[in-house]
Amino acid sequence: MKKILAYLGIFFAGSIGPLIFLFLEKKNGLWGYPLDDAWIHQTYARALADGLGWSYAGSPPSTGSTSPLWTLLQIPSFWLHLPAIAWGYGLGILLLSLNAILLMLWVRKLQVKHYYIVLIFALGEWHLVWAGLSGMETLLFCCWVSLMIYLFFPLTLPPDGSAVSAGSLLLMGILSGAGIWIRPEALLLLLYVCGSIMIQLYIPMKRKLWLFFLGCFLPTVLYFWFNFGFDGRLFPNTFYVKSAEYSIWTTQNIFLRFFQSWVPLLAGPVVALIPFLVAAVILLIRYRKFPAVLPFAWALSHILLYAIRLPATYQHGRYFLPVLPVLIGYGVYGYFALKEKALHWFIPRVAIRALWGSALLLTGIFLFIGAAQFTADVRFIQTNMVEMSLWIRENTPAGSVIAAHDIGALGFWSNRRIVDLGGVTDLDALALLSGKTDLQNYLSMKQTDLLMTFEDTYPHELEGCIPLHAADEIPPLLAERMMLFDWRLGCSNQR
Repeated sequence: MKKILAYLGIFFAGSIGPLIFLFLEKKNGLWGYPLDDAWIHQTYARALADGLGWSYAGSPPSTGSTSPLWTLLQIPSFWLHLPAIAWGYGLGILLLSLNAILLMLWVRKLQVKHYYIVLIFALGEWHLVWAGLSGMETLLFCCWVSLMIYLFFPLTLPPDGSAVSAGSLLLMGILSGAGIWIRPEALLLLLYVCGSIMIQLYIPMKRKLWLFFLGCFLPTVLYFWFNFGFDGRLFPNTFYVKSAEYSIWTTQNIFLRFFQSWVPLLAGPVVALIPFLVAAVILLIRYRKFPAVLPFAWALSHILLYAIRLPATYQHGRYFLPVLPVLIGYGVYGYFALKEKALHWFIPRVAIRALWGSALLLTGIFLFIGAAQFTADVRFIQTNMVEMSLWIRENTPAGSVIAAHDIGALGFWSNRRIVDLGGVTDLDALALLSGKTDLQNYLSMKQTDLLMTFEDTYPHELEGCIPLHAADEIPPLLAERMMLFDWRLGCSNQR
């Protein structure tokens, strides 16, 4: 009973940060997602709920959802006729608390006396709160990461393999392999999981380990089969189009890309926890707790993978947020380990307490800064993507074909057929993104009627064009706003 009450208390505490965000959002008269991509999941989920399969806004079935599992979790809101935004918020708040519980259990395994302190950072770190309300799969992936590090680094099962049933091994393998249905880069952590279980269980359980690997294999193969059935490719469309769209970024120095990638994560308590993180890794190696060091190696590998293939730091570094649970866990472990070692040394003790106090203070300060940023992000999406999509629905012929790069809100709200210039739902756009064809030829080939885009996305192609409609509000810190052009009559006749 005490444990149940404790977990309920964690879920209650986990709602405090989101409520601060939502209060400020409502105070500004807003209600929505801070990312246009969140509406992509909702559009696919609505089609699935209506029995139309993985179709996006009436287009042929496609792998435009990078996270099929997250998309499937959105379906009940349409069956129950609940607001999609409220459903997404609710899921995110639950996942925020679940992630904190899993992280706390891992830190407890590292033999930290006051392991529950990690909840302050896991529930109050503003990036994680923002992710929980973003309508995206980011926090679901964080939960899977926290589950993996709790189960395998070090192993939750008895180290000698005693009393481990075949069913337990198979189930753990399935949970490990299922991560790819949340994000394709889960494959990287899966490799570390397999390595960890081989190190810890190969000798005592080598005759049973095949069950674990079978469990990993099944969801992974099903995922590849799922994608291959659409267009003959193993990964979702975003895997290919994002690389093409941001290929110019990969020409920068690799070391610069690596260190720039995770800079957005330093806007918060993590910056004060870094010394403790480093100390934690050193101490774990010294104590020969090598499996407990592997999550840090994975975090570095995750950052390096994106630095090589997609060094995108926009949207508060959301591609790197899954490493936050690992950084926070090490930071808390390192603090208590150093605090114990510095009991009799005045200067180190003062420095340690000052850093720890700074981390706690930054958590509170940035929670309110993050709430303001969340509100600004929601305003940007609402005043540009959502309102433009609603205008299109009310003021254009039902058979209009709309071309756009930002298709999330457009697909959900406009009820129009869409030409996806970003390639998320149509890999034909790779020719446009890679420069093999120009915008005019591509839109002509797709028989486009209207073009929805920001002012400076296609400056040369739209030079001299008069917009049919423009967003009412110019986004903060940006010079451009969303505009709608009549491609057949407006732009083509004014060149």
